[in-house]
Amino acid sequence: MQNPISAALFAVKMMKHEDGPETFEKIQGMAVNSLNRSVDLIENLLDSITIEAGEGMNFNFSEQNIMEFVNAVHQEAVESYSNTIHFEGKDETINGVFDGTMVRRVLENFVSNAVKYGRNNGPVTITCRNSEDTVEISVHNEEERIAPERQKAIFEFLNTSRGQGPRGFKSRGMGLYLVKAVAEAHAGELKLQSSNEGGTTFSIILHEFKNEPGQMRSAIKNIS
Repeated sequence: MQNPISAALFAVKMMKHEDGPETFEKIQGMAVNSLNRSVDLIENLLDSITIEAGEGMNFNFSEQNIMEFVNAVHQEAVESYSNTIHFEGKDETINGVFDGTMVRRVLENFVSNAVKYGRNNGPVTITCRNSEDTVEISVHNEEERIAPERQKAIFEFLNTSRGQGPRGFKSRGMGLYLVKAVAEAHAGELKLQSSNEGGTTFSIILHEFKNEPGQMRSAIKNIS
């Protein structure tokens, strides 16, 4: 956490109105991005502590249009990555009882991994499909096929991948394990499809009205 906080502090010290609005806004954006990264790290740390303590995770459900959160993630991804980020279904409205903040974190995780492990500067596509009582949110990239034996292990708690993406990124399994917890809390499931011809797609399926509005603590089940 020290690095992004230090970067944000440096950016704030550099901000001067006399440098002009364009430079000011650019440095401001750098500071905001660094602080957002710090918040992500803190949230992941707190999640890991509560999970290891066997306390599960807190969810706050309310009736909302989940597409507002998906649109926000798409817009941030367009601004943050050099990849082309497509969004199919961005004009839809999908109402249900969700923890929008947690769903947003799931999608941020999917998009981040799609960029890290996909073809260098290759396209990433976000897709939303609404059925009678569920919504499926998917992120696709042009990553090489994930071997079947790794497709199960990729969701294991604190599983550290020995493999690397094409740009040398390494990944810990914590993020995807939390994604599984969010799916379970929404009475949903995760899907992973991967082939050399079709690329890789991570999907989360959420039931729209399985939960009542309010708070809920959810234990994380073991992966069978």
